[in-house]
Amino acid sequence: MKKSIIPVIIILLLFTNCKKEEKTSTDSQEKIMINPEMQIQYAIQDYILTYAKKENVGKSWKEMKDMDSSEYFWLSIGNKVKVLQETNANGFDSYLFELPDGTQYWVEKEYLTHKFMIINANDTATFSQPDQDYKGKLKLQTGDFGIVKEEKNGFFLVEFKAYQPFKEGADPKYVGEVWINSGYTNDVNAAKEAYYLYLAKYYDLQKNDLTKAVENLNKGLEINNGSPTDITHVLQEYLADLAPL
Repeated sequence: MKKSIIPVIIILLLFTNCKKEEKTSTDSQEKIMINPEMQIQYAIQDYILTYAKKENVGKSWKEMKDMDSSEYFWLSIGNKVKVLQETNANGFDSYLFELPDGTQYWVEKEYLTHKFMIINANDTATFSQPDQDYKGKLKLQTGDFGIVKEEKNGFFLVEFKAYQPFKEGADPKYVGEVWINSGYTNDVNAAKEAYYLYLAKYYDLQKNDLTKAVENLNKGLEINNGSPTDITHVLQEYLADLAPL
């Protein structure tokens, strides 16, 4: 009887060790090393809820509002953070990041970018592929707000949160992702202004709410404390059109 028990014990021990090795391998894959060039990232909008604890990632403000204020932190457009770790948290691709004072929080990856791309030249060409032969009809204009997604062959795939006509004489439509290779700046202060310019156009063109449009233009003009960028004049001109003196 004892002889028949021994092989069973050996099999169980081997099975347990295999499980431990499998779990160790899985755990090692959960954390993705961050490219040093990608460590510095920026918030892509206002009102980004971030979390002190990984297990809270993905929770709504309604679920978080009664917790101690140390359990969350709000990021605003252009806030700079240092990314320490990338992993999956509660089904969300997420970053652990560090604020300038050293405190750390978790955020869904989609709310940060390593680079903005703001159009600073009118009639900037767009492409459907990262190649000169794939030039499209859509032209971007100064002040269009973009978030870099990919770089290839000297071209950038950018998600533009902007409204432009896709052909001459057409109504402006949301741009979305296109490739570009010129006519841009990566200046974060310009990105802050461009974000509010985008919101102003959203409220003007999509919601027909001039009050909100003017409100966002004023925010954009105030956010850099009077320091002009390549696109400041666009906000000023748009505001003059919507709310003439």
